Amino acid sequence: MEGNIKDAVKTLNLVEWVQELKAANLEFNDVYLKRNIETGQKPEGTFTEKKGAVIDIYESLVISIKSLYVVNGGTVLSNLIQEINSLIARNNKLLTKD
Repeated sequence: MEGNIKDAVKTLNLVEWVQELKAANLEFNDVYLKRNIETGQKPEGTFTEKKGAVIDIYESLVISIKSLYVVNGGTVLSNLIQEINSLIARNNKLLTKD
């Protein structure tokens, strides 16, 4: 039976197409295996667990920036604070969009 398939492929001039398909399948398998390896190496934990840690880090960063703002008289960090506030406002709009 396999001989009949090979003959049909040749008759229909599909030899190059079959070779391309084999190459595409091999490439897909490589990507698939790499993706599985990457997935297995991802750190464990849930979004909810990570969210708490990120909130703590963010709040610490805010305290540090506010402290530097007070110590330096506010002029040095005013642009940074304005940019951060702008990003926060933009993100809040994105989160509340329906």
